[in-house]
Amino acid sequence: MRLTVSGDQLEFQQGETVLHVLSRHGIELPAACRAGFCRACLLRVLHGDPGSPGRAGLDDALQADGYFLACTARPGADLTVALADADVFAPAELLSVQPTGNSVLQVRVRPRRPLDFHAGQHVALRAPAGIVRVYSIASLPAEARDEGIEFHVRLYPGGAMSGWLAGAARGDAIGLGQPGGSCYYRPED
Repeated sequence: MRLTVSGDQLEFQQGETVLHVLSRHGIELPAACRAGFCRACLLRVLHGDPGSPGRAGLDDALQADGYFLACTARPGADLTVALADADVFAPAELLSVQPTGNSVLQVRVRPRRPLDFHAGQHVALRAPAGIVRVYSIASLPAEARDEGIEFHVRLYPGGAMSGWLAGAARGDAIGLGQPGGSCYYRPED
């Protein structure tokens, strides 16, 4: 069985996920949780079927556009995929990056188009260098319209994303992934 990505044909080994195949062949794909929750490893099907576990937890719109999660997809036949890009990561700009004094950065981001989310959800942030990390949203949806979406990012020595954010400036471009996570307040509950 083969996985084709960017013209390269990669062989599956018994029981591997799409993410494992890519990683084994030196193709690094963002993947924070490796369990289908963070949505950082989204890929789009060009030909074939990634299997239902790869689509589990994705909303109907993402599934209709052919997206699946590489970390949980175990296709039963050949599969051709494309890497997720601008259609998954909404363009946004940094409004501010403020150190809080306890090795945490308070980051505010303004999407260029509305981003619907619930308090308690998370999104993948994508820096221009292709660095992708997943963070919980620290602001309420009503606050985000006026003040931007807030994230709290631990500043790690040598950390790729936290290092980039620490040196970033107001107005720098960043991408926002699709909000994920179902642990949020629902008025009907």
